[in-house]
Amino acid sequence: MTEAVDVHWTGNAAPAFANPGDAGADLVSAESFVLAPGERRLVGTGLAIALPEQHVGFVVPRSGLAAKHGITVVNAPGTIDSGYRGEIKVALLNTDATEPYAVQVGDRIAQLIVLAVPPVTFTRVAELPDSVRGQGGFGSSGYGDRRTGHPATYGVGDARQDADRNDGAATPVDMHEQGQEGTRS
Repeated sequence: MTEAVDVHWTGNAAPAFANPGDAGADLVSAESFVLAPGERRLVGTGLAIALPEQHVGFVVPRSGLAAKHGITVVNAPGTIDSGYRGEIKVALLNTDATEPYAVQVGDRIAQLIVLAVPPVTFTRVAELPDSVRGQGGFGSSGYGDRRTGHPATYGVGDARQDADRNDGAATPVDMHEQGQEGTRS
């Protein structure tokens, strides 16, 4: 069991969990406004918190607002460092092309997730170790449904596309599908 984290707060309303076991605590608006289609706005919550050292707060969208109204958090996740003591503000965006969205004081506009983070050091090295992913970046794992095996669903350089040039060794994709990550045949 994970030990509870005590987060001190000041302001209008404490972040609140809708259900036991929820990861995200609701943040509410401290102001009333209408968010026009395509408009973004920095919204005050009237809340300030003191996170313990080696903890971070992430401000993330509420799934219902996103799915039903196109309301999201522009910089999701917004990062709250443990040393920050100012008001939490949420950068909301209305992605709906035609419908404005009205927010009243007290409306739930985002969620706060608090996580422990280990101390990190960055060490310069001459060369990085190999990995299965390598330098594959944006879109490198392909698109679509991997279960269909349709070649159009894979990105350039995918192990399956290169199978005819393979030396017979198991590819990372083959090993993953066989539950053999980290082993060779």
